[in-house]
Amino acid sequence: MKINRFWICGILVAVGLAAGIGAAIQGSAMEYVTVRQLQADPAAYERRRVKVTGKVVGGTAKVSTNSAGLSVLEFEMKGDQGGRAKVWHRGPKPDAFKDGGVVILEGFYDLRQNQLRADSLLAKCPSRYEEQLKAGETYPPEQSTSRP
Repeated sequence: MKINRFWICGILVAVGLAAGIGAAIQGSAMEYVTVRQLQADPAAYERRRVKVTGKVVGGTAKVSTNSAGLSVLEFEMKGDQGGRAKVWHRGPKPDAFKDGGVVILEGFYDLRQNQLRADSLLAKCPSRYEEQLKAGETYPPEQSTSRP
């Protein structure tokens, strides 16, 4: 009888581990979608992790502070293939963030609020830095460490 109990417990542990691993993989899976796809069928992306790239719509960015004292950035983005989406991000505004600038975000679509809830927000570096790099300069510019 003891052997049967041992095998039953072992099988239950294995099934539990497999279910936990499956849930973790599904929860971390991310799908790249365009703003147009998101706008066309927002319900299909609710509670699914997505990665979206677009441009910041001029004049839509608002920075505020929530009740916990954390910075909140809200703005609209538009896709290269059309469509617009509202974005909500809790965290600091990236230094390279600007009207018309390209942003890449990862997060979830909140159908109730009709907006993307970004937990990661990156702003592409402006092209002026690319021009400096092509000219052989370094970025960020090297600063002298010697003191007078």
